[in-house]
Amino acid sequence: MSSATQPSENAQPFKILSLDDGGVGGLSSLLILENIMENIQKTEGLDKTPRPCERFDLIGGTGTGGIVAIMLGRLERNDGKSTVDTCQHENEKFLHKQCVNTVVLATTKVDINAAPILFRTYQATTGWSECKIWEVARATSAMANLFKPIKLGRDNEKFMNSSFGHSNPCKILIKEATTLLSDQQEMLILSIGTGFGGPIEMGNTKRSIRESPASVYYLPFRENSKFIGRQDILSKLDDMLFTQAGFQQVALVGLGGMGKTQVALKFVCMVKVKYTDYSVFWVTAASMDGFRNSCKELTAALNIEASDSEDPRRLVKNYLDADKCGKWLLILDNVDDTSLFNAAAKEDRISSYLPQSEQGRVMITTRSKKVAWLAVEDDNLELGEMSSDDLTSMLIRGVKGLSDDLHDQNKALINEILNELCRLPLAIAQAADYMAVKQISIAEYLELLRESNEDKIDLLKYSHMDIMHPEISQSAVATTWLITFQQIRKSSPDAVNLLRFIAKVEPKAIPQTMLPGSDKKKSLVDAIGILLDYGFISRRKEPKMFDMHSLVHLTTQLWFKGLKDEEKYMHTVVMGK
Repeated sequence: MSSATQPSENAQPFKILSLDDGGVGGLSSLLILENIMENIQKTEGLDKTPRPCERFDLIGGTGTGGIVAIMLGRLERNDGKSTVDTCQHENEKFLHKQCVNTVVLATTKVDINAAPILFRTYQATTGWSECKIWEVARATSAMANLFKPIKLGRDNEKFMNSSFGHSNPCKILIKEATTLLSDQQEMLILSIGTGFGGPIEMGNTKRSIRESPASVYYLPFRENSKFIGRQDILSKLDDMLFTQAGFQQVALVGLGGMGKTQVALKFVCMVKVKYTDYSVFWVTAASMDGFRNSCKELTAALNIEASDSEDPRRLVKNYLDADKCGKWLLILDNVDDTSLFNAAAKEDRISSYLPQSEQGRVMITTRSKKVAWLAVEDDNLELGEMSSDDLTSMLIRGVKGLSDDLHDQNKALINEILNELCRLPLAIAQAADYMAVKQISIAEYLELLRESNEDKIDLLKYSHMDIMHPEISQSAVATTWLITFQQIRKSSPDAVNLLRFIAKVEPKAIPQTMLPGSDKKKSLVDAIGILLDYGFISRRKEPKMFDMHSLVHLTTQLWFKGLKDEEKYMHTVVMGK
């Protein structure tokens, strides 16, 4: 038996109070609990309303529920009123074995996929035993899109809200209770949610369970266990797709190598945990042929009967639009070709085959801002740079043994690698993979990276296939951009000529007046627009000045070295013909 507060004698059940996260909806939890306590008072004929800490052996929660758990458990309050004005204990330690057993959930920013960290009043946890009450409250309530994480403990770990995947902490608390209750003791749990967004119609529960469609998951990839960070993006995707009723859609847009597919995969894995009534389907749509083939594979996986003459794209749309399909999330990955949306023939447009069921959610990943706008207009989310901490963690996790000796020299070298690779997630992941496979040090990799531009490009072209899990292996970052170059070459000769010129000049602070074709304003504006669209160049604050990503610049040089008309182009520029 733990040294924690003992449950009542005579084999009384071990009673647990579990409190969900839910923002301002947490007020409903307090109102429900207040009503329960008042009913106990009436039933037992008590002079006053009992406090929850007198009736439960374990009180726990996360987010808003975590704050309520602190008030009712650690502070042993009767309700949540006037806490800000009257609480004089916020600077006291959270650890306090004389109060009712209280647990508050949070998660580390480094690995949001890991099990939540439990802050306990009854047990000193290594590294966090000195945490104050206000610090624990801050950790459990630090939503990624609202508050910064808080550093706690001797190692200054960053903590944040754990509600993504654990908004209902009931299972965690049941597991925790097994370490506290005595042999043969039964367990009772009261789990209080934070409300439902609309009216609930009561029907035949058994029949509805029998008739409700089982969730189906069609994912060509498995979860990437090395995924790090992006909690803010994941939370925004959740808000954009699941906070409102009806059909919702969003596009995740970013430069090739930013990790869009990996973010989508992580989001899908979270949806499977948080929204268990949703099926998830993953379709690749880099081209119309690829989309058709991916739909054909999906129809086979779903056992949809079809003749050879039936269009699998239409079959998938009809399947998802049917009420019997239930709720679903559809991922359209790598939708980078604008012709999929503005083709002259309707049957060549991908929009003709996208379901519109009120039960559906659609998420698109694309490198093209134009595709994002054509697909969802303003409902898009740009994937920017990762933080230094997350990129460092990605590198450490990928290189075995590095975390065992992360002294100041290694920290400096890691920062140099991040800067050399322009903080691009896929390039950082490739670097970690290369060092692990070749068994070289950070200093040795950095030396290779700086040897010459050709060596740097060769490293950017490196892609190691995971033999055990080939489905999660990623294309090299240089290969990713070369595919985009081919798409640009197919759609705009003017943009190709512009790329060709920029590859020969310094990639920073490029004035528009020096670009070829300045005498043809519309053609130049269109060409610049295409390069901006794919993220290959960006506007500076100064008017009509541009930068090109330095790694894109190197890869562009590689691409043009392989084109047969390079000498002809250079002769034209020099001679002015």
